[in-house]
Amino acid sequence: MLAIILVTAYASIWLILRVTRSTRHDKHHMCPISIVIDAGEARSRLTYSTLPQRAGPNGRLVTAFGIQNAFTTTDVKEYKNFLAHVKPKIHMTDFDWQRASASAISYLDLLKPKDTTSTIPLESMVQTFVFQMVIRQLFPDTGPISEPDIKFVTTSINTLWIGSKSCTFQEQPKFISLKLELLSKLAEILDISPVDPSGDMKNPLNLILPAYETLWRVVLRCFLEVRFRPSSRSSHSQEILKKFAHITVKENFEARSLFEPYISVKDIVNEALRLYPPTRRVYRQDGEVVYKIDVENMQRSEEKWGSDAMVFDPRRWLDGCDKKYLERVFMPFGKGKFTCPAENTFGPVMIGLLVGVLVEGFGEGYKLVNEHGIAAEIGIGPLKNGRENCGCFGLRKM
Repeated sequence: MLAIILVTAYASIWLILRVTRSTRHDKHHMCPISIVIDAGEARSRLTYSTLPQRAGPNGRLVTAFGIQNAFTTTDVKEYKNFLAHVKPKIHMTDFDWQRASASAISYLDLLKPKDTTSTIPLESMVQTFVFQMVIRQLFPDTGPISEPDIKFVTTSINTLWIGSKSCTFQEQPKFISLKLELLSKLAEILDISPVDPSGDMKNPLNLILPAYETLWRVVLRCFLEVRFRPSSRSSHSQEILKKFAHITVKENFEARSLFEPYISVKDIVNEALRLYPPTRRVYRQDGEVVYKIDVENMQRSEEKWGSDAMVFDPRRWLDGCDKKYLERVFMPFGKGKFTCPAENTFGPVMIGLLVGVLVEGFGEGYKLVNEHGIAAEIGIGPLKNGRENCGCFGLRKM
């Protein structure tokens, strides 16, 4: 009853504030778009951009989720305070990583199909798995979360994210209602006070969205590449990742000498981040023009990466190659002053850990199937990197 009252009350407030809060979002949609695919221009625009230039295009996320964080603020003090709040949460010792590994292995066991007739939707399962691990890291005091609650939250985030790109988002009551239900559900799960849906520094999505959205799509696609792409490279990567899932320490993330055939977990993760960047486009608004920096295009360019640029191959990151690529166009976590704080350790290591746990948990005893339960192949070329492009895949125990 309380949740219904709160949703109704916030809906009324939202309708009153909607017009005055929407100017920046509407203005962004009306601005001309300039697509950036030159690495030099991209680096320059990201290096010298300002908070207002980033906040303008991200205004849609305030509208959709009520967030107020480093991605949406124009206030330098708020920006610094947010980073100071986040960094301790993503700083992990080797003991923390080992504990995260045990937690991930234990939780994945709960998500596995119980018999050979059951098919588990792959995309939904990975979203649930990643979301649970994000909550355990960012909100460690949170109690058990039911799978239906996680499913509601992840589905709502996806729906609102896609809807926020529409010029008519604010005019559709279904989105407003869903946003309020999402915030209410998160307050219930995390046992916190309700937040202001028009933008709140205490909104848990301030932390959840960057972490969850950075992880789930690249974890899913890296898992598919390593586990179900038929090649000798895939079998080698599987063994490396499975070992790392059990000895998850930072030293082993980069070490090549510990595992045959001398590629590291970092090489595998870098290749996944290159081919499937979590943020495919980065936007900056300068005056009346919005610049769309096409990260995915640059990281798949044959001119920069060679004729095999569209192939998932971790060997390209072997000694002597990584510095050259990093200096050119490798920017999955952004570039310049607003680079994601998870870039150096937390993001890549967590990806390696989660993919390793998935590869071990869904090994040779499982097959990839389509929506009809028939054995599926991922085909030739890179997987599509859209939000719902892998929804047709499932896993079935053999």
